[in-house]
Amino acid sequence: MKVLWRRVILDEAHIVRNHKSATSMAVSALKGKRRWCLTGTPVQNKDLDLFALLKFLRCTPFDDLTMWKKWIDNKSIGGQERMSTVMRCILLRRTKVQLQQKGQLACLPDRQAHLEEVTLTKEEMNVYQKVLVFSKTLFAQFLHQRAEKQADGALTSSVKNSAYDKMHKRMIALQGAKPVKSHEILVLLLRLRQVCCHCGLIAAMLDEDTADAVAEDAGQDLLAELNKLSLEDGNRRKSRNKEEEEDEGPELESTTAAEAIRSVLSPNNPVFELSRMSSKISAVMNCLRENVFANKDHKAVVVSQWTSVLRLVEAELEKERIKNVTLSGSVPVPARPPLIDAINNPKSNVRVMLLSLCAGGVGLNLCGANHLLLLDPHWNPQLEEQAQDRIYRVGQTKPVHIYRFMCVDTVEQSIRTLQQAKLELAENVLTGARNTNASKLTIEDLKMLFNMGPS
Repeated sequence: MKVLWRRVILDEAHIVRNHKSATSMAVSALKGKRRWCLTGTPVQNKDLDLFALLKFLRCTPFDDLTMWKKWIDNKSIGGQERMSTVMRCILLRRTKVQLQQKGQLACLPDRQAHLEEVTLTKEEMNVYQKVLVFSKTLFAQFLHQRAEKQADGALTSSVKNSAYDKMHKRMIALQGAKPVKSHEILVLLLRLRQVCCHCGLIAAMLDEDTADAVAEDAGQDLLAELNKLSLEDGNRRKSRNKEEEEDEGPELESTTAAEAIRSVLSPNNPVFELSRMSSKISAVMNCLRENVFANKDHKAVVVSQWTSVLRLVEAELEKERIKNVTLSGSVPVPARPPLIDAINNPKSNVRVMLLSLCAGGVGLNLCGANHLLLLDPHWNPQLEEQAQDRIYRVGQTKPVHIYRFMCVDTVEQSIRTLQQAKLELAENVLTGARNTNASKLTIEDLKMLFNMGPS
């Protein structure tokens, strides 16, 4: 800290976007006559990401959090204009598209993006819908609790201490309804996203012998709670035609919705077997066969945010005897260069790299592959942009193809909508546009994700 550096350069500066982190505070304390930030994604989630960079750059007075919130992050047009002015003064931006338009990156080949829509099977969609029903029920309870809390906050102290208020609280306590916490809602969103990849990813939570069950305590009792869920099946049940009623007979007519849920979500249901190929994994394998394996000089990088999904793809590759390597956060740093060399070396028989999204975000050159498959959408779209840049960079000689897999009629489509909003936010900030929208996950966003109304 006592050294006065001539120049301090912070590479991959977005890593310190949390101004409260120890790393961010440490680099901000360095002394230097000149300070630089290098990053391809200065804004990943929200405007506050920029504050940490301005704090490191000591861009007075906006390197002070109080001043930042007062003059920049105040949800006003004036704040947006001040941010645009600051960015135009301190930002030097060069994108691949800008340089290509100037003819300065003629060495880069063409890049094409493909949207691969996946339709879940009837059995998979049944599981998804049952989890969705439970999620909606829990989320509705969460909204009700939130509304009651806000209403209580608006009451005067005399009303809060009234006999009516005390009786109301006693009645709620007698109902035995447990308060729903916000993290439980996010866990349910996680389960819905996992079902899109493979139903077995949520069934594994019931197996106490697996490491996943230990690591995911927050969702350990999901299926147990789903099995307890009972729905009114009188007016809500869809009307059947007479032939169906006669075929089913009185025994099936008396089947409750709760029993139907138990049958679908039973661990004995074959759809939960990890050895069974899911719709999305099947689509991924078909894409690899048609676009990669059919061309001897082509290679692919398969990206997922969950190593459990990568293991499912690895199992299918092993069945077809396709040589592959896996690079995830669990791989020690000294062991990574041989894996990278294996995919980049054209003489190597390794055709596929299975890459964890967080482990492969930055600092990797994977130009040996020219196909990248994004299996599941992430909340932070910039991580996916960075993953694409692993293969689409200077040194790539073959046409690049990016495949994004998305299950139709599921939460994945809603997440993609939120991703596009975040990318638009980042673009507006970096280009000096005046109109930017907040990107924090709001109640309205959650309603959209659970199909409970437009955002």
